[in-house]
Amino acid sequence: MAGSTRGSGFAESPPAIPAASAAPRPERRWIVLRRAARARLAPVGAAVVLLAALGAVLAPLVAPHDPLKQNLGNALARPDRVHPLGTDNVGRDVLSRMIWGTR
Repeated sequence: MAGSTRGSGFAESPPAIPAASAAPRPERRWIVLRRAARARLAPVGAAVVLLAALGAVLAPLVAPHDPLKQNLGNALARPDRVHPLGTDNVGRDVLSRMIWGTR
């Protein structure tokens, strides 16, 4: 059919399955997951996603400050011990806002 890409499955009949291969094939998603797990940086990516998920779930316990509390006298402060990532233009703690933002 005009306009279809060969092998895309669009406007094509499904391939015939030979009668001899009656064994079930693993689903495509498991093949993709296995391939991703073999990648060198897969554990690093999984750790980042897990850390973000834990931070989102534990945001009320982990965030050092209220993310909505403003302090105009402390606007655009540099990072220090009290505010590890500094403050924004109205004095809100950036680290707390990032932690709550993952939710």
